[in-house]
Amino acid sequence: MALLESILPQQNRDQVTIVGSSLGGFYGTYLAEKYGMRCVLLNPAICPHDGLRDYLGPQKNLYTGEEYILTERHLDEMRALFVPHLRHIDRYLLITSTGDEVIDYRDGVARYAGAQQIIIQGSDHGMGDFADYLDKILNYASVSPL
Repeated sequence: MALLESILPQQNRDQVTIVGSSLGGFYGTYLAEKYGMRCVLLNPAICPHDGLRDYLGPQKNLYTGEEYILTERHLDEMRALFVPHLRHIDRYLLITSTGDEVIDYRDGVARYAGAQQIIIQGSDHGMGDFADYLDKILNYASVSPL
């Protein structure tokens, strides 16, 4: 989180839109609430400090192969970033898949009730059809496609 906060622009944060998938959605929520930014959430983790408990111990990064140990301290750090009450629900766009095999999409729908929501029938946690929603994300972020 320290790295993310260090690279955020110090000015014009209202012109920044965070896009976070899974755990990135959890972190994005924290940043959006703290700094008043817009946030696009893709199959976001809601309470990873609870949901990851079963994974304590040795792990391997699925993309890099790097090994690490998930500890209780990591869960405590996530718990400290949890925002119990969203104050600025109008700053969120939730894109979630009913076929997500990792996170129950209904949890996100409930947590971000009142936000703009796109509920994809089917798909999966990896959201292989992400490109189908890129124009909507860019429009929400007020960015013109290249």
